Amino acid sequence: MRTPKLLRIPSDLRNILILTLLVILVISMIFTSLAFSQKTTVKKSIPVVTYWESGEFDYLVHLKNNSLYEKPTLEPGEGVIFKRLVESINASFTYKFWCNRSSTITGSYGLIAVLSTDLWEKEYTLLPTTTFSSEEPANNISFRIEFPINFSKFEGILSKINSETGVVARNPRIIYRCMVSIDAGKVKDVFAPELNVTLSGDIIGIENLHSHRKGVVKESKVVQREDVKASRGLFLILDIISIFALSFLLLSSEGVAEENKTLKLIRRKYSDLLVEVKNLPSLERKTKVNTLEDLVKLSDILGKPIFYRKSARGYQLAVIDGGTGYFLFVEEGKSPQ
Repeated sequence: MRTPKLLRIPSDLRNILILTLLVILVISMIFTSLAFSQKTTVKKSIPVVTYWESGEFDYLVHLKNNSLYEKPTLEPGEGVIFKRLVESINASFTYKFWCNRSSTITGSYGLIAVLSTDLWEKEYTLLPTTTFSSEEPANNISFRIEFPINFSKFEGILSKINSETGVVARNPRIIYRCMVSIDAGKVKDVFAPELNVTLSGDIIGIENLHSHRKGVVKESKVVQREDVKASRGLFLILDIISIFALSFLLLSSEGVAEENKTLKLIRRKYSDLLVEVKNLPSLERKTKVNTLEDLVKLSDILGKPIFYRKSARGYQLAVIDGGTGYFLFVEEGKSPQ
């Protein structure tokens, strides 16, 4: 069985290719190991529902006959509210809820008033807890309630408590708080907008009319890490290609010394006479020849080829006739004479 012919590659180039493939293989195997050390799944908090809710307070001030305002009512932002000019104040609260998923929506609300000072607070229920619900699955719901801002009643309570305690509490205000509880599928939330009514002096201040917020409900889910899977496959392919290329280079090729300039010059002139050998035979008689031309003449006269072999410092050429050898040594890098 014939041995397959090996691919002949210059030794230096072959060594560079082998080293390069080894480096690529080692790096690829390191990254492969890192890729397989990572988990292909991970737990992440995924947003499943987004929602939005708002609470809007509004009011309308009914005025007594006066010389300041030439109209019977004041709406928010239309003027200063003087206590002596106020007949009554009617307020309202509007709640709106929206989410990106439809479900049966249920909830409850209640309205309280908190008389607050720098020393104490006292809470009053204005509207007991009331339930509400959507008739069918929906993604939004709203309601509206109305109530009076009876500031004179709370001023009477404040005056009575100050008289009973003998201490004048400062910075009095009424906080109207609507407590809204909502249950819409995965959304379970409590929202408590507040309307602030200040009572200091002869002017009523009404603030904090608008409240709104956004929310997100998240769930923990197992997510496939496609990037890790892709990197595993990529580096495995690179490993296989590197191993195949390296095995092919090692088993199917052999390194050959690159012919230097000296040998190329000799081959150019006398290629038909040259025969490469690994070793020259032992001879009884050895004769040194001074020039390449003399060695070529001897080859012509004797009808013998010129044998050559690579040595550590150059090339040894010889014409052998029986037990006699005619030798010429050409140093590496020098032109033959």
